[in-house]
Amino acid sequence: MLFTDAVTAISIILLILPLVDLVPEAASAHEGASEVFTGHLDQIWSFLLSFAVIANIWREHHRTFSSVHRSRKSPAP
Repeated sequence: MLFTDAVTAISIILLILPLVDLVPEAASAHEGASEVFTGHLDQIWSFLLSFAVIANIWREHHRTFSSVHRSRKSPAP
């Protein structure tokens, strides 16, 4: 499950990057947090919805494969 954990982490990082880019823009425009939040509400809601979908898929994947155990091959005689 390490691969799916990594894919999930990368997906969430890719989601947050556009929001991180808002910080320097807001700082240079001397905007407060509430102005940034209200000015980019559509991006924030899109992030939250996408995050919830990815988190749900990841949680269901872990639930589905939680009973799968690694099989160990016995060495050939």
